[in-house]
Amino acid sequence: MYSISIEHTGSFLSCKIQGKNKVEHVIHYLNDVHCAMEEHHCGKVLIEENLSGPGLNLLNIYHVIRTAKKTVFSLPHAIAYVDSNPAHDHNNMKFAETVARNRHINMRLFINIKDASEWLEGILL
Repeated sequence: MYSISIEHTGSFLSCKIQGKNKVEHVIHYLNDVHCAMEEHHCGKVLIEENLSGPGLNLLNIYHVIRTAKKTVFSLPHAIAYVDSNPAHDHNNMKFAETVARNRHINMRLFINIKDASEWLEGILL
């Protein structure tokens, strides 16, 4: 199970996700994010993920991005991603960023909310 809160800041959506780290949860919350993007007509999103448990392995990360490419990332977008769980491997998240960018998904990984917010503020869609 996971919970998500979504707030429209005026220039981007701020999405906070908590729960257990499972592939199906990540895919579901990304679909929730996609629905919010459509509802608010907003392509800029800050995802602050704090999921418990071990980080996803590289194969699962690849699967999530491939799945999300077909739906979530089909809109014009800029996605700033912050994984707040310090136990998760930052290198795996850099892999996620690389896979996403190779698929023309405008996603960047950040280590804090301030840098992620500043990046989104500077993006024009």
